[in-house]
Amino acid sequence: MKRIQLCLAMLAVMTLALSCSKEKSQLESRTEMLINKDWQQTAFLADTDQDGNPETNIFGFMAECDKDDLTFYSQDGSWQHKEGFTKCNADDPDVITKGNWQLDETGTSLKVTDGSLLLMDATIIDMTQTELRITFMESGSTFTSTYKSR
Repeated sequence: MKRIQLCLAMLAVMTLALSCSKEKSQLESRTEMLINKDWQQTAFLADTDQDGNPETNIFGFMAECDKDDLTFYSQDGSWQHKEGFTKCNADDPDVITKGNWQLDETGTSLKVTDGSLLLMDATIIDMTQTELRITFMESGSTFTSTYKSR
């Protein structure tokens, strides 16, 4: 009887260990959701008075030729901000800027650089396979941006 109980206990421990090893960390899951797809900005809001309510819709003021620009995050930690279907100037290069990106160990903070200069240190508010919402501070204002994958 003790042998059966011991075998059942060992089986339970092994099952638990195997099921835990199959679960992905939030960092792994968010990395997989972020990479190898184009992200297009669909909203860009500013909270300039820091009351928690964005009062300026920056996206509404953007030129149409900027609204279709795309950001691509590669698995190797590089990223590119690219022209979309329409260019503001036909002579503009296809790649507007590029650099490196990194998620923190919890998968909640996204840092974007142009190689040496930190361009953005954002907190991920929400992330799915098709939508990314981030917030970041700059010049005393809080900005919230939403992207859809294409």
